[in-house]
Amino acid sequence: MLPPPATAALPRPEPPPTGLTRAPGAPLACYPCDVTETEAGADPSTPVAQIVVDVRPITEPLDYLLNEGVPDLEIGSLVRVPLQGRRVRGWVVAFRTVADVPPDVRPRLRPVASKVTEIRVADAETIRLAEWSAARYAGPEATILAWGTPRPLPHVRRPPPGTPDVEPRSIPAVTDAIAASRSVEAFVRTWPGDDAAGTIAPLTAALPPGRCGLVITPPAFAPRVPGAVELFAETDTERTRAWETAVSGAARLVVAGRHGPLVPIPNLGFVAVCQSHMPWHKDERTPALDARVIARARAELAAVPFVEIGPTSPVGPEGIRAALAVEGRSPVELTVPHAAGRWPVVEVTDLTAEPTVGALGSRFFQAVRSVLDRDGSVLVFLNRRGIARSLVCRACGRMAGCTACGGLLRPSDTEMACVRCGTRLPFVACPACGADRVRLLGIGVTKLRTELAAAFGTVQVVEAAGEGAASVAAATPLPGGIVVATQVAVRHRRRFDLVVLVDPDSALSRPGIRGEESAFHVLVDAVGTAKGTPQGGHVLVQTRRPDHPAIRALATHTCAEYEGLLLSEREVTGLPPWRRAVEVHCADPEVLTDIAAALAACRAEVFGPRLEGRPGLLGLCDVTSWAETVTAVRGVVAAHPDVKIRVEVDPLDPL
Repeated sequence: MLPPPATAALPRPEPPPTGLTRAPGAPLACYPCDVTETEAGADPSTPVAQIVVDVRPITEPLDYLLNEGVPDLEIGSLVRVPLQGRRVRGWVVAFRTVADVPPDVRPRLRPVASKVTEIRVADAETIRLAEWSAARYAGPEATILAWGTPRPLPHVRRPPPGTPDVEPRSIPAVTDAIAASRSVEAFVRTWPGDDAAGTIAPLTAALPPGRCGLVITPPAFAPRVPGAVELFAETDTERTRAWETAVSGAARLVVAGRHGPLVPIPNLGFVAVCQSHMPWHKDERTPALDARVIARARAELAAVPFVEIGPTSPVGPEGIRAALAVEGRSPVELTVPHAAGRWPVVEVTDLTAEPTVGALGSRFFQAVRSVLDRDGSVLVFLNRRGIARSLVCRACGRMAGCTACGGLLRPSDTEMACVRCGTRLPFVACPACGADRVRLLGIGVTKLRTELAAAFGTVQVVEAAGEGAASVAAATPLPGGIVVATQVAVRHRRRFDLVVLVDPDSALSRPGIRGEESAFHVLVDAVGTAKGTPQGGHVLVQTRRPDHPAIRALATHTCAEYEGLLLSEREVTGLPPWRRAVEVHCADPEVLTDIAAALAACRAEVFGPRLEGRPGLLGLCDVTSWAETVTAVRGVVAAHPDVKIRVEVDPLDPL
């Protein structure tokens, strides 16, 4: 394999074989196969291809002879090879000669059977990136390569044609770096409903001749840049043509999904990630790859600028600086254009200070009727489909909160339990005012739709709460109508005159270490479904906690301040970027015990194992001991090939 460029400095574990290069002649695993002896050993100069096969138990590349009937093999070629009486696919990752193969393996060498496709699916750079990703996420390299290999993509429902909210931006710190082919890292803050084309277009215009930009984005938020090659085509023919154009170097801009960082673009000019705060970028399948992290590594490997674009970020600009400092790397240039003028008007109403009907306040009915009277469209946002019950004091109107962490309290027969930290309190009085009159309050989108239909009579009220085509269609704004929706509404570029956040308090009290953080990102996306200030957009936030930092951030358009608060909490609790987290789920208690022991031996702080519910454990370790931790976890996983084990690095919602 080609050595990494001198400019690459990927933060990866050491020592090999998890490094970016493979040492020539290093001993490799050879899977036993039912073959007869060959004459390969007679000529030590016979060329051999090292191939990573797509078979789960095999983690090291295997050696295969080149076949005259399969010409033009190169690093990254997708091939089929014989293995135990069948043919499996694999990726060519390096070349060597028979002289470098262990003597006991030479008699069993077999030739490559065929080439799966003539289309380039990987190259030396993306192969190195796959090796680094496998080490970071404690997963097989074949799984990473399969993740990035083109295949029939799911049907993507794109937003209907329309005029996007595009605000051209001047970003000299980034465009100058792109023009000079200089590495830089930046976070570009947009307003919640902005089209990223306003940022991507000037970046693309700054590319030197022959260079290509790469954009990683959720399909529904793909920037509408003229001439861009999108890998979201709806037919196999269109997808094939788009991939060929992207890997040929003829494209000026390539827009792709999660697999984008592994697209073998030969002349990369910059890498951008749109809507970087969305959990969409994290794959739910093992080994739970994060496209944002791999995209940053791809930009660093190619020594090109890396840009995050969105209204908020999982870590924000200060978090980027902190992460680099922890890894011992120098600061980067950052630019955060001010976009507050694009926000809709955000109004916060305190439910403890006004009459309410169930979960809705009097201001809600006034605002909705005002919009409906002028045939405007209304979105009532409630990210809850079932019946979730919380406690509200009848005396002061406040939701019962945990005295330890502020999380919501849920009732049982004789006590109240915190959904976040598990603290239990007697079921006798309101923690805020001491009154003994508390009531249960719970509502989901179905119940809310029924209540609104009864309250507004002839007004059309529809529900959009699922992932199917019917829900997508239902999330369309209705002139003079109301849409009651969950998070499905924010995944499509619909714009409403009025957006009401019915119950943000429950969302911000979600259990889990990052529950509040992820809920805030969803609320920001919901705000983005309102029209901008120039179009008269209005957002109404109903809350019993108007002083909550997240509510203040929405009202004042100051996401950066709230990001700083979240970052300080991460530092106190020792979450990334200050420490690395690994979460393991497995139904076998003995395997969990072995992994817990392996993590403890690496000086990691272990929470669990938890055997009830969904069995699992969480480990937190220092960045300096991460390589040792990954090696230990992979060793336990390899020792139990028949046991289903899910390993997730830096999980979105840890135990």
